[in-house]
Amino acid sequence: MRDAWLLAEFDEPERILEAAVALREQGYARMEGFTPHPLPELEAALGIKRSWTPRIVLAGGVTGAVFAFWLQSWLNGVNYPLNVGGRPLISAPTSIPITFETTVLFASLAAFVTWLVVTRLPTLNQPLLDIEGFTSVSIDRF
Repeated sequence: MRDAWLLAEFDEPERILEAAVALREQGYARMEGFTPHPLPELEAALGIKRSWTPRIVLAGGVTGAVFAFWLQSWLNGVNYPLNVGGRPLISAPTSIPITFETTVLFASLAAFVTWLVVTRLPTLNQPLLDIEGFTSVSIDRF
């Protein structure tokens, strides 16, 4: 019974916390909680681990910075060197704006793609939304 679901509705946040703790003690590992507002205690009760998204975004940003600086250095210093006014061919201060913008671009793209993967989007059909009364979870139910 890999696809068996149990769905419960609670009036108060304390009840969903009690239920999550009780189910964890019974050995259930894959649980989700839907609440109208954030409950940090529920994350601990459900056993949700820290997200790995910030590491991916950092790696994307560092990749963007290295790529931008390398590309500018290669284009200005090796591929098409122009000695204008005795300036150095490879200069870090002149590369700062493009390097910053490429860092932001790569980090935001990494964040967007990671978000798509983590949330499993696009989801064309969500069976939970077919259950009558489930939409009240975003208003006043837990």
